[in-house]
This record gives sequence, C-alpha cells and structure tokens, in this order.
Amino acid sequence: AWCVALPPSAPTQMGAALPLALASALAATDPSRAPALDADALVIGAGMAGLGAAAHLCRAGYAVAILEARDRVGGRANTLRLPRSGLIAEAGASWLHGALPEHNSLLRLAKQIALPTRQGNDDTSETWALQLTKGEPGVQRATRPGAAEDRSWQCCARAFSEHLKTAASSTPEATPLQTLFDSWARVVPAPLPLMACGDLNGRDARFWAGCASYVHAEWADLEHGVPMSRIGVRGVAEGFPLSGPNDVVDPASGGMSTLADALLQRALGAGSACELVTMAEVRRLRVNASSAPGEAGVVADLADGRSLRGAFAVTTVPLGVLQGGKVRFEPPLPRAKQEALGALGVGLLDRINRVYSKRFWGRDAPGNWHLVVPEAPPAKAWGARGAELAFWNAARYGAVAPSGEGGDEYAELALFLGADTARAWEREPSDATLVERADALVRALWPHTHSAALVDAAVSRWGRDPYANGSYSYLPPGARPSDRSALCAPQADRLYWAGEHCSLANPATAHGALDSGEDAARAAAARHAPRKA
Repeated sequence: AWCVALPPSAPTQMGAALPLALASALAATDPSRAPALDADALVIGAGMAGLGAAAHLCRAGYAVAILEARDRVGGRANTLRLPRSGLIAEAGASWLHGALPEHNSLLRLAKQIALPTRQGNDDTSETWALQLTKGEPGVQRATRPGAAEDRSWQCCARAFSEHLKTAASSTPEATPLQTLFDSWARVVPAPLPLMACGDLNGRDARFWAGCASYVHAEWADLEHGVPMSRIGVRGVAEGFPLSGPNDVVDPASGGMSTLADALLQRALGAGSACELVTMAEVRRLRVNASSAPGEAGVVADLADGRSLRGAFAVTTVPLGVLQGGKVRFEPPLPRAKQEALGALGVGLLDRINRVYSKRFWGRDAPGNWHLVVPEAPPAKAWGARGAELAFWNAARYGAVAPSGEGGDEYAELALFLGADTARAWEREPSDATLVERADALVRALWPHTHSAALVDAAVSRWGRDPYANGSYSYLPPGARPSDRSALCAPQADRLYWAGEHCSLANPATAHGALDSGEDAARAAAARHAPRKA
C-alpha cells in the first residue's frame, strides 16, 4: 500500500500510445531484410540528454527514432502523483541546480513554457546526532546536540571546505577526499583565518567525528552518493563552478517530468518526422565506419529481436548501464573509451517520499535536518563515517495539499539516503519495510509530536533499476575530467555520446545531461544532413 505511485498526468507517458510510422523497421526481425535506413538518426534513451538531442535534430528536419527502454520518458527524472493525497513528488532528479537563467538550460525551458519554479533550498537547518545500530542499517538513538557543539561541528566543516577549495588543484589526482580530510585534521592551523571556530587543536574524538560527518554529507554521501574514501579530491572540485540557488518545479504545477514532456513535444511537434518507441531496450549497437550516404552507419539491435538503422546515432545510455555491460558494441569500444569507462564512478542517492495527514514538524520548521554521527573508531578520531541520511522538508517548498480534515493539510517529508546506507536499504526487498524503517527514524526524531497518519509513501531504488544502475556519475581517486571527454568523444562520425556523465561543465545534473544531448546533436548535424534536405 505504501509504494503505490501514479504518473502525474498523461503527458509523462504520451509516447507509449503514439502510432509508429516505423512499421517496416519494427516488423523486421531479420536485419538483412530491413530497409537501408529507418531514420536519419537513432537516439538511444529518452532522458533529458536524449530528449534534448532529439528535439534539436527533429526541429532541424531530421527523421529521428527515439528508442526508450522504459514505458515513459524522463529517465532518472521521474515525477509521481501519490494516489491518496494527490501530491506531486519526485522520485529522481529533484532540483534545478545553479538556478540562474544564464547557467541552467532547464530553468530557461521552464520559463519558456511558463512552468513556475520556486526556491527549493534556503539553507535553514537543524541537526540531530545519531547512534547507529551496530551491524544493522538502523538508528538506535537520536538526540539534539547542544547549540554550541553543533556550531563547532559546522564551523569545522566550513573550515575544511575552504581548505578543500584552495588545495584541490594542487592535490594529486589519486588522493581520496578522506585522505585529505585526515591530513588536514592532524595539522589544522589555529586560529583558522576568517573562521570563528576557536582553536581546533586538542579537540576530542566526538568533535572530529561530528565535523567529519558534516563533511561526509556536504561533499560525499549526500552530494555524490559515495563515501569520502571512494571519491577523489579532484572529483569533488568538479562541483565548485556550480553557483546560484537550487530551485524546484512548483509542486502545484508539475515536476521534472513536465520539463521532459516539453522536450518530447518539441521533438514530436507538428510537421515532425520523428517517432518515440517505448519498451525498446537496446542490447547491441553496431557501428559501420565505412557507410556511404543513405546507408546505415549505426544499427541498434533490441532485446526483442527487432533492429533499427540510422545514418548515425546518439547514445545517452547511463554510465551505470554501460559499466554493467548490458549494451554491446560492435566493433568493441576503442581502448581509450574502455579505459575511461572503467575510470569513472556511479554514486547512489535514493529518496523515500512520505506524506502525512498534517505537518506535525511545524510550519516554521527548517528546510533540512542534518543527521550526523558523532562516533568514531577509538584508534582514529577523524575516521568517522557519515550518517548518509537527511530529511528534506518538502512541505516548506510547496509540497502540501488540503486534506479536508479540520483545516489540516497533507504535507510531504522526504528522506534521502546516500552511498552505502542506500545500498544496504536497497537490499531489503520490501518497500513497506523500508517505509516502516523510515517511520521509525521519524519517531526517533519527533517522539512526542508524531501524531499524524502516514497517508502516502513512495520508494526509489536507483541502484536496482536496470535502466539506471545508480544515480549519477562522479570521479573516483585517479579519475579526471578528461575521462569524461574520452568516453564521450564521437566514434567514427557515426556514434555520438551524451548524458550527465559526458558533461564537463555540469556533471551529475539534469541540465548538464540536456546540454550534452544538444551538443551531441549539433556535432552530428555538422557532419550529416537530413535525407529530405
């Protein structure tokens, strides 16, 4: 009952019911009997990158077949309408990061289609200290640290962030973030410039564990979906240029899927020669580097035996799926691409959306609750782990609806799980059990005020999603941004690459994915003309 969730409206699945003009291609199970070309271009995937590529090509007059393995568009952006409350909730991509029109192409799109957005993070927060259950993915106890102690943890974390920003460029590429923090904690200068932290030297194990837990949350567990020990310092530095507020689509007006729908409508608009083919899982991409004009440069073989041919293709297959080997390439990928594919990493961030019959946490409650773990191994005071959990007060940013019960309103409280905690929770097969586990955490935080009924819940499991295999990319120790470029370089001027993992300016973001798709489409269009031109 807790995990039933419906799409917000028909447009999020509008492609599933479209008539298919590519009948000859879809009926041909024998590739040798299919026509020379089924489309000018094949676009593999209908997430933000694929839809961006398709919209650009379709509006330029290309006939495009968009091949999507799911029964919906949007990829890792998936907006749900929860059945009992009617509230809109995001299961995947949630924020428009760096939400300034000059920086964020999805924000520009929202403005073009008059889709309201609103602030989704205002830096208001409270902190809870957790004692984790040993050997189990649960919380034994939650307490509020004293205000002075919490300020000291946050101040220490800010001080390390300043150090990170100055040290990142000179730190060896193979250095994990954990190593940099450990070395800094041993020799931290006192007093710290511009930081009213007092003398950080001589602090006890609880202090350094609390500080480390904040750093985990800000730069690793809940930012990249990976522990500090598995992300490189250079990988963290990729996010430095991203500036501006973090906005959300106004929940009263739609969600991230509304933006995906708008891109699809641009691709399939009046006069378009493009088609969306859902439930089309690509298992093999065959690249013909010697194809002549009018001949197939790329053949996409589907899981059900069908094949489609295009003069060229744009693949937006997620990094986790590529690393899992679910898509074969013929000929095999060049060595440089294979090495780059192995160098990059995929983090995990899941979300459990929860809707209650009233906002028991208070109308003036902050936007976030930081959950920290001020415990440390006795031999290494600064080797603490992060909580890998955080609550986001979605109701503060518009996720409310009238309940019709005495003036109360339905209100959403979202629990985010990152890194190893997310993987541990995903091993539990029952969504209902995960919802109960999250509810136990809520009761631990609000033991005297949790009187509201749980109305709706929805659980995301991006690590177990066969068409995602994770949430977004990051750079492990030793990897570098040039690995993104090597993996995503055009192949034989026939196969072009896009996705958030291809973005150098905005990796691991939805608008970075969109920008990469448009860039790949422009590169392909510069080398291939549409047949009807």
